Amino acid sequence: SRLSRQLNYAQKRIVRAALIITGSLLLGGFGISILPARPRAFEASLEIKSVVDANNAFALDLYQQLKERPGNLFFSPHSIASVLAMTAGGARGQTELEMTKVLHHGLSREKLPPAFKALGERIDGLQRWNHITLTCANSLWGQKDYLFTGSFLESLRENFSAEVKSV
Repeated sequence: SRLSRQLNYAQKRIVRAALIITGSLLLGGFGISILPARPRAFEASLEIKSVVDANNAFALDLYQQLKERPGNLFFSPHSIASVLAMTAGGARGQTELEMTKVLHHGLSREKLPPAFKALGERIDGLQRWNHITLTCANSLWGQKDYLFTGSFLESLRENFSAEVKSV
C-alpha cells in the first residue's frame, strides 16, 4: 500500500505487467517441468506393425485406382482403412474374406481391433509431443431397424472410439 502511493500511474502499470509476465513464466515452467525431457521411444508390437503395413499397402492400392482422375487428389488412407476395418469386424463368410484381402489384413478378427486401438493411442501421443492436432471422427451409419450385436457395438466403442448411428 505504501509502495503503491509512491509510484505514479505508469510505474504501477510496469510493475503489474512484470508480475503478470513472471506469473506466466512460472506457470509455463511448471507445465513443462512435469513432462519428461523428450518422448519415450516407441517399439511397435507385431500387431501394430501389421496394421501399419496393411494400411500402407491399402493406401498404395487405392492411390493406383484414383491417380488418373483429373484435378487434385486428397484422401486419408488411415481413415478409410479404419472405417473399413470397423465394418469388416461385423462381416462374416465371403464378405469378410474379400474385405480382409482388399485391406491386406493379416491379423485375426480378434486381434485386429485392439491393434487399431493401440495405433490410435500412439497417434494421440505423437500429437501431444509434436504440438499438432489430428482428429479422427469415424462412425458407422446403419439402417435404423437393423439390430447390431452388443459385442460389435462394444468393439467399435472400445477399439475405434466410434459408434453406429441410425439412418
